[in-house]
Amino acid sequence: MIISLLALLLAALCGCSRLVPSSYTLVTPHDAGAKSEPQSDVLTVRDYKTLKNALRTLVQNGVEHGVIHTNQYAGDVEEDLPAAVYEIAREDPIGAYAIDYITHDCTLIVAYYEIKIDITFRDVRTPLDEIEYVGSETEANRLLCRALENYDDHLTLYATYPGKPDYEALVQDYCDTHLKEHAAQPELTVTSYPADARNRIVELVFDYPASRLELRSMQQDVTESLRAAEIYVRYCTSETEKAALLFTYLAERFPYQEGSSRTPVYSALCQGIADSKSMAQSWQLLCDEAGLTCQTVSGMRGSESYYWNIMKLDGGYCHVDILRDLLGGGTLRLRYDEDMTGEYYWDQPQMPACPEDDAVTARRREIAWLNLKWFMVTLLNRMDRTSMYSGLEARVPFADHRIMEYVFNVPWSMKYQNGVEKTLLRDACADLLPAELLHRKKSPYPKTYHPGYEKLLADHLRRIISDPNAPVYPLIDPKKAKAFLAAPKELGRPWFGQLMAGPQLMAYFIQLNDWMGKYHLSV
Repeated sequence: MIISLLALLLAALCGCSRLVPSSYTLVTPHDAGAKSEPQSDVLTVRDYKTLKNALRTLVQNGVEHGVIHTNQYAGDVEEDLPAAVYEIAREDPIGAYAIDYITHDCTLIVAYYEIKIDITFRDVRTPLDEIEYVGSETEANRLLCRALENYDDHLTLYATYPGKPDYEALVQDYCDTHLKEHAAQPELTVTSYPADARNRIVELVFDYPASRLELRSMQQDVTESLRAAEIYVRYCTSETEKAALLFTYLAERFPYQEGSSRTPVYSALCQGIADSKSMAQSWQLLCDEAGLTCQTVSGMRGSESYYWNIMKLDGGYCHVDILRDLLGGGTLRLRYDEDMTGEYYWDQPQMPACPEDDAVTARRREIAWLNLKWFMVTLLNRMDRTSMYSGLEARVPFADHRIMEYVFNVPWSMKYQNGVEKTLLRDACADLLPAELLHRKKSPYPKTYHPGYEKLLADHLRRIISDPNAPVYPLIDPKKAKAFLAAPKELGRPWFGQLMAGPQLMAYFIQLNDWMGKYHLSV
């Protein structure tokens, strides 16, 4: 009996296939060179560097519970593991940004170690795969400007360049240079991960006083207000008149109050609340829209920081303090350097001088302005018409607006030295022209004082004013015209402009009469 039981037991231990159904049997030949496949969710490391890379991979993939195996590890893994975990969690930008808390456990299993990693992730604003990588401050500034333009509430950058930009200054600069396009300056919070490393993740958080939709609406209101102001002053004939009317446009909108706001231009133009900076910036925008030359001045009034504007009106520079004039309930006051001394302080060498003209200089400036805006327009118009009639493209280089704007404010003493006209131009060309041309007397447009020419014109004009049916007759006072013709000694007197003496004035009326007759015009 005992022998039978032993035989059965021996058959079972030998795995006799005849005792097991063939459908449940799988025999695999032994292969000494075969290697077991690693588990797909387990990372394998062999030294400190690959250990750090494995930890970083877990973080980048958002793995909360990970397993790492060692394979012929070079070094002491039990000693390396805490150091690698600390380096990834505190010194690596990805880990410092994403990890809130991390634990690890290391167990020896026969010939390898099994490392278990548990990670608690921070609730980050930007997923790791959406972080922008930047290699220069220029690129970082470009992305910052794009975020501000879109009113984004945050921006996360992986910075790989040395140095730390002044993000507060960059945001301030963007807002100051995009007053029309940007409704509000956000409060900025900057956090770097890690704090003092060259390679770091920088998280910028923008706190705006309103939603993106509300800010867009404010931006549109500012644009419409500026457009309305431009229309309001469009038909002014002088820059001084335009500036005064622009001030009236503001004064009639609100009873202004002094105060600060996180939506500075919107509050100044659409709510009637402003401080010196927001009002100076808003006035700058209004002037830009209206085509007036203006710049914002940062300085002091008394002992406090203060802003105002310097404008160029009809060729001369002056200060304007819009906030002060609005709160005073008065009109726009043009101030000069002498008016500002003792109360306002600014970097004068960096700003245009605003001297107050004496009576003679002011009168000369008025005459020059009249020549530019009236007589010169007539000459340019004639030149353009006659040249184009002949198929010529004429140019007047001295009428370039940059030259005109500069020369207008050059002192008269430089333009008319020792009783010689055009001395500024002569001095500028002293090394370009021979002496006989440089010092030649000014030669005006050709005209004639020949008595025969004057007699022909006078006779022709007498016939016109004696004919009530002449087209130009309603525009002429016959009595004054006859008195003018009866005084030939006055024919050489310029009536307006250097070219419009008596003969030219008579020719003008004759040409006007012929033109009206040719095109059948009547008054």
